[in-house]
Amino acid sequence: MKRFVIPIAACVLALPAVRSADSPSAFRALSYDNALRTAQQENKVLLIDFFTTWCGPCKLLDQTTWSDPGVQRLLGKNAIAIRLDAEKEVDLARRFSIRAYPTIVLIKEDGSEMDRLVGYRPAATFTDEFTSDLAGETGEARAREAVAKAASNPGRQLQARLELANQLARVGKNAEALKEYLWLYDVGMKQDPEFSGVRNSFLLDAIHRLSVDYPPAAAELSIRYDAAKRSLFSDSDARSAAFDVAAINRAYHRDDETLKLYDEMSAGDARRAGLGTALFRLFLERRRYAEAAAAQPASRYLVMLDQEISSAAKSITNPVVGDQFKRVIVLWALDEIEALSGAGQASNAQSVADRLRAFDPSPATATAIAARIKKATIPS
Repeated sequence: MKRFVIPIAACVLALPAVRSADSPSAFRALSYDNALRTAQQENKVLLIDFFTTWCGPCKLLDQTTWSDPGVQRLLGKNAIAIRLDAEKEVDLARRFSIRAYPTIVLIKEDGSEMDRLVGYRPAATFTDEFTSDLAGETGEARAREAVAKAASNPGRQLQARLELANQLARVGKNAEALKEYLWLYDVGMKQDPEFSGVRNSFLLDAIHRLSVDYPPAAAELSIRYDAAKRSLFSDSDARSAAFDVAAINRAYHRDDETLKLYDEMSAGDARRAGLGTALFRLFLERRRYAEAAAAQPASRYLVMLDQEISSAAKSITNPVVGDQFKRVIVLWALDEIEALSGAGQASNAQSVADRLRAFDPSPATATAIAARIKKATIPS
């Protein structure tokens, strides 16, 4: 895991996409009440796929998992399956505390929740999880088993404990979830440099989401923010504290507070550089291009760009995922081109643009490159 930039592949499935209008054959056009009644009559579980029309992983779920013949047979035999647009079925989405898409909720005959599966999963994974649920082993039980199995592998252990914490939060076991999250933040991921990016992004976002319904999570994060801020001002070389302060502010949408701290520090201050790394996009928005280029230098960026392009070529086989991966890389490179152009680093901007054109030679990308250069070099 890179320290400064979260790998693009981790973010791909969050991209918007249009969900197919054709309903996979395993699903029925029933309201929630009618579906639950039918499930009771047929002695089956009720499966609800909560989606939105802009959700990329939802579309991928339709194209791969729900369209898989084996999955369709499994659902036909054991479930009454319906799909609900969470932005139309607002009351039901609120009732089931739906905060991410897709969320697949499994309901027992008595109307109580059996389990929930959040996010995209391929057909084989869904089949294993659904079969496990039918046998009485929930997602929490599977997560705990994964933690136990990963005991001898530190990296896998951290991933497994993060998934366990997420699963506990999904089922409302907030105190237990917070305990796991805080161990990961304070101990597990802090001790492993490979997880520094995850610690200051996905983990903090998870704690922030938990704090919406569970105030103790916000209180604990506030304690850590105050401690990091004290460390920031007591040590002139407290780069790690700078990263923590900036990351917590980002999780709570307080980038302006980070920018204020940044502006109060003198040029060349190591702490200022740490804060600046987290402010790249805000620098772009404010047209502070020299600082954006310093936060993400061309020499380092080109290495990371090559790594992401190589990763895409080697690991992305599904065309839907591949297209989304390409879109993320293009947008990421366009930001760098704008920053370098605005900072007067024309040759560096050209190097990134050349690499991007080789990766995506489409006219749309060429037009977008020209537009970003124009935006950065023409006074506002």
